[in-house]
Amino acid sequence: MADRKSNDRKSRQNDDFDFVNPTEQRKHRRVGSSAFNGIPVVLKPAPPFFGAPVDGKMVDLSGGGTAVLMNEAVMVNTKMKVWIAFPHREAVESRVSVRRVSPVEGPEGTRYLTGLQFLDMPEETATEMAQISADYEACDKRISLEEPPYCVAGCAFYPLCDKPQKDRKAA
Repeated sequence: MADRKSNDRKSRQNDDFDFVNPTEQRKHRRVGSSAFNGIPVVLKPAPPFFGAPVDGKMVDLSGGGTAVLMNEAVMVNTKMKVWIAFPHREAVESRVSVRRVSPVEGPEGTRYLTGLQFLDMPEETATEMAQISADYEACDKRISLEEPPYCVAGCAFYPLCDKPQKDRKAA
């Protein structure tokens, strides 16, 4: 049948991996930072889905989800279990739903930027993720307005921070 889509991942059309709802509004602000680049993420299919675990690297974070760069594409709406190994804290685990997948060309070939929505993140952890995002943005604002001190007590992003201004005092 010529009209039927192939089940081969490489031959699927990009529409299969595009936004579920392009008009959806985010409930949480998403923050991207090079500090996230080394944070490993492992995704395992959650029932009724099945398959081998998939490794990825975090790209951004919010209280409601994360984006991960992976070597293989996963279908939108797939339910998975995510394990994120943040530095200086216990690993975070949650069920997630794949919300979007976009191919990204790079020196290592095609990789897939995968947007994940947390489904059962404990409220305390989701609040902490949102605070990491908020503190990162507040720091960026202080830096752009040149309002030291750039680092403030209790910053939730501090353990992850790789900004050159970290702990720099005003000149």
